[in-house]
Amino acid sequence: MAKNYTHLTRGERLRIRQLHSERNSLAFIAQALGRSKSTISEELRRNQYRASYVPAMADSMARKRRKQPRRQRKIDCPEIRTIISLPGLEH
Repeated sequence: MAKNYTHLTRGERLRIRQLHSERNSLAFIAQALGRSKSTISEELRRNQYRASYVPAMADSMARKRRKQPRRQRKIDCPEIRTIISLPGLEH
């Protein structure tokens, strides 16, 4: 069963900053927000600015990343799709 993922909200980012600045553990922050520990860890790692977490910048950077094109899956590459679909190459 696939897990549903929702992006962090500005409110959650503000709460992360508050709890993180109070020196709470990642596990505590994750539990307080109902998120996984890895989500909190990744958020803090990706969005550090001059060794601190700034929620407004984090939100802006996250929005920019969402708009950036992602790496193309190989099967979506027309050249590879042609090679894969050549007659006689079925397994």
